[in-house]
Amino acid sequence: MEFLLQARNLSIGYGGKAHVSGFDFAVKPGEIWALLGQNGSGKSTLLRTLAGRLPAISGEALLQGKPAHLWPPQERARQVAFLPQVEEAAFDFTAYQVVMAGRTPYAKGFWETQEDVQAVLLILCAKIAHNVVVLQCTKQTNFILQISDLLHNLALVGFIMVDE
Repeated sequence: MEFLLQARNLSIGYGGKAHVSGFDFAVKPGEIWALLGQNGSGKSTLLRTLAGRLPAISGEALLQGKPAHLWPPQERARQVAFLPQVEEAAFDFTAYQVVMAGRTPYAKGFWETQEDVQAVLLILCAKIAHNVVVLQCTKQTNFILQISDLLHNLALVGFIMVDE
């Protein structure tokens, strides 16, 4: 059986220094996993490594049998929906723009298609959301928008990783 996600003797950290070593596990289709630990124990670092956003110090992080860091970014984003713990925005964005950004891995060109617009409006359930500015919303509202985008894309991706 091919696993959706697998760690083999995985060591994670920053600057070439391993902070946590020896991760071995495999996630099968249909399984739900939770990663628990104290603040600073490496949970976010592990998720970023498994999602291919951070290189492993040693060992392997595999997405569907292929090293996570070797997937082209757009293809990897089609396989893994990743919501980081902190997502800082440099500018004010409307709810529509935040959710549309989640469609980027499925883009068929530089500009959004009618299919993209329909998918985003389906998520937002109303055109009025065009006028909601995310940075003026609560963090909870922003999080809910991002989760709704992830759930909409669940049928399109292999799995979802949420860091909180």
